[in-house]
Amino acid sequence: MASPESTWGWAATRPDPVYPDVGFIFRKKSGHAVTAGEQICTMYGKDAAALEAAKELAVSAFSFSASPPEPRPLLLKEISAL
Repeated sequence: MASPESTWGWAATRPDPVYPDVGFIFRKKSGHAVTAGEQICTMYGKDAAALEAAKELAVSAFSFSASPPEPRPLLLKEISAL
């Protein structure tokens, strides 16, 4: 099986691990109100080991506050041909 680094060249430049065997379906977006115990996303993986490896990173990616975050731009950078 090919490693993520050989399959996706960009993965080799990332400082954090890439877990190609794990995926998400998000039920809420940034800024949406949530209540305690409400499902935010569903995490899928090829097996329990893949899910466990990605679980801590996934949980640390979320933050919660009483007020919504500042809006982020839809476009981060415009790329044009010369």
